[in-house]
Amino acid sequence: MNLHPDGQHSIDLADLVKDPSRLASVDRSHIPALLTQLSAVQASMAARFVATAQDAASDAQDALLNVEKAAERLGVSEDWLYRRTKTLPFVVRVGRHVRFSAKGIDRYIRNRMGR
Repeated sequence: MNLHPDGQHSIDLADLVKDPSRLASVDRSHIPALLTQLSAVQASMAARFVATAQDAASDAQDALLNVEKAAERLGVSEDWLYRRTKTLPFVVRVGRHVRFSAKGIDRYIRNRMGR
């Protein structure tokens, strides 16, 4: 709740979320601003929901590549990959074996290209 220059208390969006029955006391002139705030929150939530759903779907479709396939995809030698397994973000250890996330390699390439 905020104090307006005219000395009246205004209700903000957080107040209305906590107690929707207070809507009747909202000054009519404040409704457009509250609707704009509500739309912004709704759009942000929808974008986050879609992004997390896409991340989950893409993670589910990830493939683990052996060193030969990963080196080919990156255009580097197998030795280059092995020497950097502790620092590359797409390395997956499966027991004593080293595998490489296909999606992680794609992200790595996109980041290196500046996208």
